[in-house]
Amino acid sequence: MRLPLILILVFWSLALNAATGPWQSDGPVRARLISPLESVHVGKELPLALELDLEAGWKTYWRVAGAAGAAPRINVLSDGFAPTVRWQLPAPSTFTLLGFQSYGYEKQAVLPFFVEPIAQPLPDPMRFKATVFVCNNICIPVDLNLSLSLPESTNETTDWDVAPRYNEALSQYPVPNDDLTGEARFDEQGLYLSFPLQPIGQAPEIFVENLDVYEWPAPVITVDDGQVQAWWSRGEIRMPDIEERLVFTYKDSLQSFSSSLDLTEQSRPAAPDRPDLTEPDAALWLMLLAALLGGLILNAMPCVLPVLSIKLIGWLSWRDEAPAKIRLHSLATAAGVISFFWLLAAGLIALKATGAYVGWGIQFQSPWFLLVLFLVMLVFLANLLDKVTLQLPQTLQSGLLTVSEQGSGYVKSFLQGGAATLLATPCSAPFLGTAVAFAFTQNAGVLLLMFTSLGVGLALPYLLIAASPSVVRWLPKPGRWMVTLKRVMALGLLATLIWLGWLLNEHLNLIGLSVIAIAATLWLTLLYWPSLTTKVARFGLPLLAISMVAALLLFQAQPQTSSASAHWQTYSADAVSEHLNQGHTLLIDVTAQWCITCEFNKLTVLETDAMLVFYQQRDVVLMQADWTRPDPAIEALLATYNRSAIPFNLVLGPEATDGILLPELLTAKVLREAINRAQAN
Repeated sequence: MRLPLILILVFWSLALNAATGPWQSDGPVRARLISPLESVHVGKELPLALELDLEAGWKTYWRVAGAAGAAPRINVLSDGFAPTVRWQLPAPSTFTLLGFQSYGYEKQAVLPFFVEPIAQPLPDPMRFKATVFVCNNICIPVDLNLSLSLPESTNETTDWDVAPRYNEALSQYPVPNDDLTGEARFDEQGLYLSFPLQPIGQAPEIFVENLDVYEWPAPVITVDDGQVQAWWSRGEIRMPDIEERLVFTYKDSLQSFSSSLDLTEQSRPAAPDRPDLTEPDAALWLMLLAALLGGLILNAMPCVLPVLSIKLIGWLSWRDEAPAKIRLHSLATAAGVISFFWLLAAGLIALKATGAYVGWGIQFQSPWFLLVLFLVMLVFLANLLDKVTLQLPQTLQSGLLTVSEQGSGYVKSFLQGGAATLLATPCSAPFLGTAVAFAFTQNAGVLLLMFTSLGVGLALPYLLIAASPSVVRWLPKPGRWMVTLKRVMALGLLATLIWLGWLLNEHLNLIGLSVIAIAATLWLTLLYWPSLTTKVARFGLPLLAISMVAALLLFQAQPQTSSASAHWQTYSADAVSEHLNQGHTLLIDVTAQWCITCEFNKLTVLETDAMLVFYQQRDVVLMQADWTRPDPAIEALLATYNRSAIPFNLVLGPEATDGILLPELLTAKVLREAINRAQAN
C-alpha cells in the first residue's frame, strides 16, 4: 500500500524538475515561462512560451486585439539575445460585448515565442519582462518579471511534461496561406468574404486584421458544399477606410491559417438570417441509456472479459455454502468499477478545466499510467498464483466480514473492479463512442452522470449476481479443472503484462524496457521461495516500483515519428485537402497501439485481402493517423466530428465532402457502401 505514496512523490519531483520557470502573480494574472526543452544545444532559436493563468471572467489578447486591449509583449532583460522575439500566437477566440468584438484567450493560455541567442553561454537564469493586457469590466496592463533556466548540453533533450502543451499551442498558430483563392467585396451595407476550403471543421471563426470592423455586429459565417462565406453588416456604424487587400485569419476545429484577398467594391450577395451550423441536442436520457448499454457490452470485449472470468472462478468454491459472501464480493467489485469511473470523470473534468483535450483512453498515452497499470496487473498475477494476498486490515475485517470467520479479499474484489475499468478504456464498443462524445461536450455534472451510467453498465453483471447469487450454481462444480483454468487465466494476465510492456516500448529505449522486464520476472520468481515470500511481499513490490520509475526517468526513448503501415499514407490535413481537390476518395483510420478494437477492425475488415483489392479497384487513398502518443492534429480531427474515442474511421470523397463517419465495430458491407456513396457517379 506504500506504492501510491511512492508514485505521488515521484510525480511531484518530476514537476519540480520540469522546464518551467517560477509562477509570478499580479492582480488577476499568473504567468511563467516554459520550454519544450529541458536542455539545449545553442546555435539556433530557442523555443519558449508565456503560460498564463487568468482569474474567472478575465481575458487577454491576440496579435490583433479588436475593439479593446493590446497584444502581449516580451522584453529581453538578459544580455546575449537578439532584442526582438518572434511570436507564434495560437489562433484566438472571439469575445463580443455590447456589439464590440475582441480577439484573445481566457482561463489558461500558452503563447509560444522564439528568442535568438547571439552569445554563449546562456545566462542562468534567462530573464524577461512580459506585458499582458487583461480585461473584465475594466482593462489593465500587467507587467511581470519572469525567468527560466535551461542547461546547455551537446544534445537537445525534450521535456515531455511540457512538450505536449507547447506543441498543441504551436499547432494552432495560423500558418500563412498564399495560395488561397476566393473573393472579398464591400458595399454600403458592409463586407463579404468567400473562399473554397477542404476539409472544413466545426465552429468556424474569421478575424479581419487590417480593417476596423470590430464595432460591427459579429459576422454571419456559413459553410456549404466546401465553400466558406462570411458577411459583416455595418448597421449604423461608419465604413472603415478600405484597403486594396483584405487580410484575415481563419480558424475552425481542424485548422487555422492567415491569408489575404483582393478587395473590390461590388454588391454583396444577400446574407442569411443566421447560420445553421448546429445539430439538435440529443435527449439526456437516450445518452444515458447508450452509456449503460456501451458499458455492458464492454464486458464482452477482450480487454475486460478475463477479469469477469477470474471473478467467477474465484467464487465457485462458495456456490453452495456462502451465497451472502458472493453477494458482498459482487457489490465490492461493482463498487470498484463505479468508483474508478468516478475517478476517471474527476480527472477528465480537471483536464477540461485547464483547456486540455480529453478523450476516451487518452491515459494510455502516458508512460506513468502504463507503469502503474503494469504494477497492478503484476500484483493480480501473483495473487492468481496464490503468492500475494490482498485483504483488509484485521481490525476492519472483524467489523465488516461477518459472513464467515475466513472471509477476506474484499479489497482484492474492489481493486479488480477498478482494474476492469482501467482495462476497458482502450476498448470501444457499440453505443460507447456516441455516449462518450456527448459526455465530453457537457458540463461537469452531466459528464459525471454519464460516466456513472457507463460504470453501472460495466458493473451490471456483478450487480445481477449480487441480486441473485444462486446464478453461480449454473457453473460447473469445483474440481481439478479449476487449477488448469487458473493457469490459463494466469497466462492471460501474463499476456496483458506483455501487451503493457509493448506499449511502454513507445516511451522507453531497449535498456529501460529490459530493466522493467528483468525486475518483474525476478519479483515473480522470488515469490516461489517460501522463506522469502513474506519479505518480498512486504519490500519487493516497492523496490520493483522504484526500479521501474527509474527506468522511465533514466532510459526514456527519443520521440519517434509515427508512420503508417505499408498500405497506408500518414495522415495530414493538408494531404486530405489536396486529395479532395483532385477528386479522390479517402479512407481515414485513426488508430493507436493501445486500442484493441482498432486492431480487431484491421484484422477482420480494414486490412483483409478482399478489402485491399477493393480499395485498389476503386482508387481509394488510405490514410492512417497514429494516436499512440498525444497529437493535436488528430485531436482536432476527432473534435471536428464530435468524437472523443477511437476507433475512428471516416470516408471522404467527391459526393461526401463532409465525410461519412463509420461505426466503432466495422463490417466489410458498411465500409464498401460508404466508399460507393462517397465516389462520384
